[in-house]
Amino acid sequence: MSRDDIGGEGPEAYQDGSHGLVLANHLGITDAKVMGKAEAFALKEAMLWGINEYEADSDFGMHQVRRMHEEWLGDIYPFAGQLRTVDLSKIGVSFAPAAYLESSVAELDLVLRAHTPCAGKGSADLVESIGIVHGEMIFVHPFREGNGRLARWLADLMAAQADGQILDWRFEEETERRQEEYFAALRKSFEKDYSPLIALVKQALDRGSAM
Repeated sequence: MSRDDIGGEGPEAYQDGSHGLVLANHLGITDAKVMGKAEAFALKEAMLWGINEYEADSDFGMHQVRRMHEEWLGDIYPFAGQLRTVDLSKIGVSFAPAAYLESSVAELDLVLRAHTPCAGKGSADLVESIGIVHGEMIFVHPFREGNGRLARWLADLMAAQADGQILDWRFEEETERRQEEYFAALRKSFEKDYSPLIALVKQALDRGSAM
């Protein structure tokens, strides 16, 4: 998936020598593909940490979500765990405006606490909770980078709390069609219609359970 479109950032936001393609980072990486591999490796390490860190009765308020973001990207980006200060958009949709992000994050915190922990939830309740949390996380887009992957990591943790398997979104297969279906469901969730996204979550959980 492509990175978010942004506005209002100066050249200092990017790593010297990256031609505006890589955000300023602790590792001095200037190549986008190299950065992608570094982020992916760090996410695998963070996911292992998360398995040991969070219990079945752990809730996931914004404090925990910020900690997850920092655990994942803290060795890479100086802004890890910090709320973004710029506007972001993708697929023709603008995410929550940076000027009102604190209030948006406060509302997201309420959603997170209302739907976690997931221990003891039945299948239908789990799918609904993951769908709602996922849609709201993507809409608020609290961080400068990594929001989608963080939201999918959180979905896996929620599923694990209910003794579920990880979600298999199958983005690597029929990439264009699957991603557009996912983006279309996200757009509907931004209008508070979570049903298409909940349907995709159920499919992803069913595939994960079959693995």
